[in-house]
Amino acid sequence: MNRSCSSSNYSLVHEVGHNFGALHDLYVEMLVENAEFQERVAHDALGRSPAHVMLLHETDIAALFIADAVAALKARGWQIVTADEAYRDPIAATEPDTTNLGGGRVTALASLRGRPASELAVPLNNQAAVGRLFNTRVLHQAEAP
Repeated sequence: MNRSCSSSNYSLVHEVGHNFGALHDLYVEMLVENAEFQERVAHDALGRSPAHVMLLHETDIAALFIADAVAALKARGWQIVTADEAYRDPIAATEPDTTNLGGGRVTALASLRGRPASELAVPLNNQAAVGRLFNTRVLHQAEAP
């Protein structure tokens, strides 16, 4: 914990305030990595890049960092399109008949083409893994042995 602050009230919120930049970086990195994971799966399974649709829940963190996430995606070569344009992509009309829908249509279609579910799980979609990253990178806590 950073105890160089003049406040004597140390809380999680207080510490996150000290580490807001690290939270920003982790959140944006996770969104970009998720998009790029989906893109790799799409190329491998579909042989093309469909118009991807990224679902963000209505949260304070999404609202705070959406502009930076868009900028980071653009910096990595992503093109941001309207929802209308995205839903004109042929993938939008597919309804994969599979129970493997956790990653959306791209991973569902990859599953139907024989990719094992273990290869279709977004690496940073694991609560324990994200918790460890948050603790080490944002709160600067040592990893448990």
